[in-house]
Amino acid sequence: VLLEDRFVYEIQRQGGTVLGSSRGTIPATEIADALVENGITMLFVVGGDGTMKGASKIDDEMARRGTKCAVAVVPKTIDNDIPLIDFSFGF
Repeated sequence: VLLEDRFVYEIQRQGGTVLGSSRGTIPATEIADALVENGITMLFVVGGDGTMKGASKIDDEMARRGTKCAVAVVPKTIDNDIPLIDFSFGF
C-alpha cells in the first residue's frame, strides 16, 4: 500500500484497517525471507500479546540466520493482555 497524500487523506474517518492486517499465522521463516529479500533491517510491530509473541519469533529467526534486523514492538491492545504495562493504545 502506497501511503500517498490522496490515500491517507481523512483516513481516520474509516473503520478497520487499510493496511490489510490479519490474524493469520505466517511462519516466521517466510517473514524473515521477505525482510531479507527487501533489505529491511528494522521492523516495527504494533499489536497485542499474540503480535508480541510473533515479533519474538521473527527476531529469533533473524538471529538464527545471523541477519541483523532490529525488531521493535509497540504495545497496543483492547484486551489489556500485555504483561508489564498498565496502559497502551486502545485500552
